[in-house]
Amino acid sequence: MKKYFAVFAAVLLAVPCVFGAQARTLRVQAAAEVQVPPNRVTITVGVSAQNANLKQGAEALQKTTAQILQFCRQWNIKEKNLQTQNVSVYPQYPGEYSPKQTQTLYRLNQTLSVTLEDLTQYDKILYGLLQNGANQIENVEFYSSQEAKYRQNALRQAVQKAREKAEILAQEAGVKLGKVLTVEEENASFSPFANAKQNLFAADSGAQNTLAVGLVSVRAQVGVVYQIN
Repeated sequence: MKKYFAVFAAVLLAVPCVFGAQARTLRVQAAAEVQVPPNRVTITVGVSAQNANLKQGAEALQKTTAQILQFCRQWNIKEKNLQTQNVSVYPQYPGEYSPKQTQTLYRLNQTLSVTLEDLTQYDKILYGLLQNGANQIENVEFYSSQEAKYRQNALRQAVQKAREKAEILAQEAGVKLGKVLTVEEENASFSPFANAKQNLFAADSGAQNTLAVGLVSVRAQVGVVYQIN
């Protein structure tokens, strides 16, 4: 009985025109999701340095960044897949974080993104970044370079589900489903399997093949308005 009441309530919300004088239409929403294997991963790491001398801190940060980039080039990672962002500087004044601090310290941070086109390199590159000076993992994102193709499949499925939903609602409301008046895509998205953010200050050099690569989701949602008779 509760299930029937819920369906009937949904029909009332979706088809307000059935019992009124407004235009007789039925609007439905439907979504579909396609699970696909990733073939790319972008690893974003943070590098930081702290020094009472701002110039020396900047030089230390630059040295660590150069070391990380050199490590990546040794793995033949394309230059277009290596990106660095501007350095940010945060002064830490005496006594601000610790009563033992007697002088102003400058904390400098920089973010680097490495995109891998070969997922078999993932574990070694991730640990290598940490071993070469990165001290924070900002983000790990798996994705597919063929997202557009998979999104088309998801869209087709979403439209089909919208039709099925509309037919059920129309049948339960005692009306006949007519032609499509409008159809539009809503809130299409691509959801990575891994979206990790954590602080790591040391890497276990002996750990191998411990980070599993799963699937990513390509999602499409549509809104369709039907004429009803």
